[in-house]
Amino acid sequence: MLKGVGDNSIVASICARNVTDQGLPDFGYRPAIGAIVDRLKEALQDRCLPRPLDFDQATSEVPCAIIESTRNQGQGCNCNDPS
Repeated sequence: MLKGVGDNSIVASICARNVTDQGLPDFGYRPAIGAIVDRLKEALQDRCLPRPLDFDQATSEVPCAIIESTRNQGQGCNCNDPS
């Protein structure tokens, strides 16, 4: 069925081959997630940012912040609340 979808498809099993050894690259859904990430890398190449990211040469990490915003259903906002 997915042959008709062409390059917009990724075929992976819902049954993980390795569910015991977390140290192996085929543990759980790593192969499927890896295929998705690889496809996204191709699709987003040279499109994300207008400039290269600065990264730490020693760790290859990029300094960033992840911010989550959720509705607080009329309870007000407490920026000092760690939860």
